[in-house]
This record gives sequence, structure tokens and C-alpha cells, in this order.
Amino acid sequence: MTDHSLTLNTWQRNRLANFVAEHPGWTLEEHETAARVVDRYLVRAGLVSLVDQRVIRRDENGRLWPLT
Repeated sequence: MTDHSLTLNTWQRNRLANFVAEHPGWTLEEHETAARVVDRYLVRAGLVSLVDQRVIRRDENGRLWPLT
């Protein structure tokens, strides 16, 4: 992922992790499109941060998955 990471507070981290858990296998772009307009700025950088922190994983096709 070439996007910059973002430092998230606990609430933001949990919210984004739950979003991925509710929609496993979606790409970053699909998550960004489905997010509420006010959340879109947070989704791209936030999900990148969660991948970097190994809270969620990204497969070779760019799909995001919870670590369950």
C-alpha cells in the first residue's frame, strides 16, 4: 500500500476494524465508496494503518479481511 498511515484513536480503530469484519473481502476502494461521506477521509488512511498494525490483513488481490 502506498498511502500514508494515520494514527487512530481506539474508537476509530475499532470502528474501522468492525467495518472490515462486516464486509470481509472488500477492497479499499469498495470500503471507501460505501462509507458515509463524513467517514471517507478516514477510511483510506485508517484502513492502511490497520493493515500496517496487523489488525486486518490485505491479500494479494487487494481485498481486506479481519484477523479471525
